[in-house]
Amino acid sequence: MAQRNSRGRKALPITGELVFSPEQSQHRRTGAQEEPIDAEWWEDEPSGQNGTGGSGWQDRWDRTRDFFSTRERRREEEQARRREADREQTNAAEDLTDREQLKLLRENVRDAGTKYMESLRASKILVRGFNDDERVEKLSAMRRVHAETMVMAAMRPLNEGVSAASVVRVMSTMAAMYLMSPTFRHIVKERLEPVSTAIQQRIDAKAESKMNWAQQMASGHEAERRGSRPDTDSVDPSGYLSKKWQKRYADVKFRERGHREMFTPRSAGMTEMALTENAFAALRQPGADTETITASYTTMIARLYRQAEEDGISREEVTESSRVVLGQRIREDPRVQVMVNGFAHGQWHMSPPHEERIAGTDQMQTVWRGDFMDCTGWPVDPTRYEDAVSRQGVLGAFTLRPQMGQAEHRDRMSETMAMTMSHAAAHGDMEAFNQDLAGYMLGCVARAQKVDGEGMPGTLPDRLFQSRTMQAAMAADSVSEKDQRLLYSNAYADALEAVDAAFPEFAQQWAQRYGQNWQQFIAHVGNDPAEAYDRWQSQQQSTSPTTSSTSEPRTNGTSQSAGTEHEYQA
Repeated sequence: MAQRNSRGRKALPITGELVFSPEQSQHRRTGAQEEPIDAEWWEDEPSGQNGTGGSGWQDRWDRTRDFFSTRERRREEEQARRREADREQTNAAEDLTDREQLKLLRENVRDAGTKYMESLRASKILVRGFNDDERVEKLSAMRRVHAETMVMAAMRPLNEGVSAASVVRVMSTMAAMYLMSPTFRHIVKERLEPVSTAIQQRIDAKAESKMNWAQQMASGHEAERRGSRPDTDSVDPSGYLSKKWQKRYADVKFRERGHREMFTPRSAGMTEMALTENAFAALRQPGADTETITASYTTMIARLYRQAEEDGISREEVTESSRVVLGQRIREDPRVQVMVNGFAHGQWHMSPPHEERIAGTDQMQTVWRGDFMDCTGWPVDPTRYEDAVSRQGVLGAFTLRPQMGQAEHRDRMSETMAMTMSHAAAHGDMEAFNQDLAGYMLGCVARAQKVDGEGMPGTLPDRLFQSRTMQAAMAADSVSEKDQRLLYSNAYADALEAVDAAFPEFAQQWAQRYGQNWQQFIAHVGNDPAEAYDRWQSQQQSTSPTTSSTSEPRTNGTSQSAGTEHEYQA
């Protein structure tokens, strides 16, 4: 019997070479200065130096795109290119309608955020050569450029006669406050007063809405205390009403010209995400000073949260925004998953969006609020806390993944595979178990361009995506292609052993029903993955009785770790 703690090499019995080949390439002034200037210090360094510009790591990182080169990903990239072309064309057009102006403003504000994150990702802000104050100063320079870009974007519709109220609504109240900053008043000029009025009206409307809610909450609490019907006239709800909006507005208008621009939840979230991407790349450069980079990153994130609090934004608001930005970056570039603990080996992913009623209307909108779940459907909270047990003391929205060794990669992959397989086995769901088996196998032996999961049933697309995320994580950590295959195969075998030990009756029943067909599948999958899967799927349909649903939540939050020899390998 094989022991689970043995770290010997176990290769899956696959005929033919793996066809995945990652070699083939293909899911961005100081406070004393008055005007924003180009921050020339973030230009790329020559290859081989510390930072994010070394060509060796960048080439390796670029090749990881192949793991996610699915048809859906290519369609999304094409849509993004068309949207950018439309934005540029609209920017060059004249005589736009008010609606077109506002739509363009939304796109230009989004583009300003994208360029800000690009500049921060490409900077050398975390490597040796800067002290903490210099890093904050350089970050402030980039943020000032970002703020000015948004101000300039807002000025076009204002100058074309679009109402200030509409502009403020599209930008968001907090972002629109940049127009009131002394740093940018020379740009806003005569539009200052209508913008100020529009912002104040939005603040008043928010305060009124909050007051109504607070009145209801307070009267309800009073009724509970008295055991009687609510008496709205006898309750003072002022204790429930936040003054942060008015305070932020006063702060932004009267802070000294040239002082750092205030954070919004959105800009704070973008900053945390871009700093994380920067640190991830910097840590993987040849000869990287990991101690300096990690310390700089930790200090920058801590100061970001302190400054956000100074600007009237709670740590919880920053984490929520950062998680939303993380999800958006994963949608834009699936490789971002490998940068964050929990996501890097496919264990966590974005929760599905849900519908919410638009305040004050009967209309519904589909939204996603930065929620995540594990691969069996349980909600997870990636927030980094000072005390993880009590969830006290927010330190960050997520945890940067450090460079990992091969044993750690193997353990993380095995744990994820065992979670989903155990979930299926615990419910006696052989159909879901077969999808796990085939999905994790196909994800290793078939390139995404050949087998991308589109049109496949059940959880197969998810398992393929998880598998390729695991391989991308190893590739980003400089694990060779040969070692990737070996580690993945061993992790797969470890997971099967764990399921076999935890659910022996299920394993025996599965072997009797599907064992022979499975041996045929693994004998041919390396030569022609798509054909082997089609044959396996056809055989399942002819031998499977009605199976249980895979939609039930997992009843246990941990996977089994023990294991013995199993029936799933030749």
